[in-house]
Amino acid sequence: MNHPRIQQFGTILQKIPLETWDDIVLMDPECLHIGPYRDQFHFGGFACLMVMLALNSYQLKGKAEMSYWYAMHQHLSGYPKPRSIEELQQILIPFYQKERLPKGKLKRIHRFFSSSFARNLWKSNPDQIINDFSYYWMWLSKVMNQKTNAKTICFAMKCLGISVLLSGNHHVDFSSIPIPVDSRITSFTQMMNFTNECSQNNIQCVWDQVLEIIQEKNPEVSMIHLDSLIWQVGTLEEQEFCSYFHNKQLPEIAEELKDFKQNI
Repeated sequence: MNHPRIQQFGTILQKIPLETWDDIVLMDPECLHIGPYRDQFHFGGFACLMVMLALNSYQLKGKAEMSYWYAMHQHLSGYPKPRSIEELQQILIPFYQKERLPKGKLKRIHRFFSSSFARNLWKSNPDQIINDFSYYWMWLSKVMNQKTNAKTICFAMKCLGISVLLSGNHHVDFSSIPIPVDSRITSFTQMMNFTNECSQNNIQCVWDQVLEIIQEKNPEVSMIHLDSLIWQVGTLEEQEFCSYFHNKQLPEIAEELKDFKQNI
C-alpha cells in the first residue's frame, strides 16, 4: 500500500472539525430522505426501517439518491405510522415488488423481519444498541447469512449507527465496523492511488488506516463520518470536489486536497 499518501490524506482530514463531520453525515441520502421519518417512529421501529433499507440497497434502478432513497421517502408518505413490525414489513413489500431483482429483495425482507434480531431491534433503545453494537453486527451477519465485511452488512450497521445519532446520542463505537465497499468507494480509492490492489479487504484496510490517523486528533470521528464523506465526494469532478469543501467553509482543506489529487 502507498502508506505516505494514506498518511498525508488522513492528516489533511484531521483538520475537519467534528461538527462539520456531523453535518456531512446529515447530507447522506438516507438521512435527507428517511431521517424526517424519525419523529414518526419510536426508536426501534426507525432502526428496523433503516437497517432493512440498507440491506436491500443493491442493484438499484438508478442513482441511489433519487431512485432509491427519495423514492422510498415518497412511498412511506402514503402510509400511516406502523404499529407493529408486521405492519412495517407489509408497508415495504409493495415498494420492492417493483424494484430490480424483486424476488431476492422480498426474500431478504422475509428473512430479516422473521428473525429474532428484528424483533429485538424493534423493542430496543439507543443505549442498548451502543452497549452491544459489535454483538448486533455479528448477529445481523448470521441472520442474513453474509460475511461481516459484506457491503450491505457494513452499510446496515452504518444505518443502525445513524439511527442512534439521529436520536441525539453521539457516542456510537463504530470502530470495529469496516467501510462498506461500493463502486464509489472503490473508484475513489483507485483514483487516489492508495493501493495497487483494489480488493475489498485492501480497500477496507486503507480506510481503516485513514480513520486511525484522523482519530489521533479527533477521536469522536467514526467510520460513519468517513464513509459519508468519501461517498459524497467519490464521483465529483475537480471543480465540484473543491466547491464541496468551500461550501463546508473549509477553503484551506479544499486547496490541500486539490494539490493532493493533482500529485497522484
